[in-house]
Amino acid sequence: MKSITFCRKEYVPWQHLMHVMVFLFLNTVLFYPSQAQSPASSPPVYFSSHLPAPVFLRLNEIDRRAARHFCDHFPNALYPKWFRENKYYVVRFSSAHGGTKVYYLPNGNFDFFMSDYTAEDLDKGLKQKIQKTFPGYDIDCVKEVSDFEKTGYYIKIKSPFRIKTLHCLEGKMEVTEDLLNGSL
Repeated sequence: MKSITFCRKEYVPWQHLMHVMVFLFLNTVLFYPSQAQSPASSPPVYFSSHLPAPVFLRLNEIDRRAARHFCDHFPNALYPKWFRENKYYVVRFSSAHGGTKVYYLPNGNFDFFMSDYTAEDLDKGLKQKIQKTFPGYDIDCVKEVSDFEKTGYYIKIKSPFRIKTLHCLEGKMEVTEDLLNGSL
């Protein structure tokens, strides 16, 4: 029986997608045996959405444009896990600095990403500006939100008496939350 051939010397149209899916599979399953992370090493998370636990997607459920973009722009991602959140494809992974979530539209186009990390990884200039503007406050945690064109930060700062959330975008800083510190 004669085999079916495609144009360009046996080129299979979905071959590239299969390579991406195999790459994601090998990264998530074979090279990283455990996703366990000690609570002491992860930064405190103040920004929670109170959503139910995500149902992770299989590799064939991920849009190929989203998978390609993710592999091209986040090559050092550790433990990537894909799931659906509202209308987005979301991939959650660990990096050297903390956790990151990348959001893709239903058509696979990149929308934005959010990263959580500690004060040590914050830009030195922004860190100095915060310390100068709010003396006596320590930077607790940072959430970076970016679409690769604009980058904004939500930063929790603490003093013995107050907890504040700052929003920093394009050199401007504003206090979005000001609470009494009830810790002993």
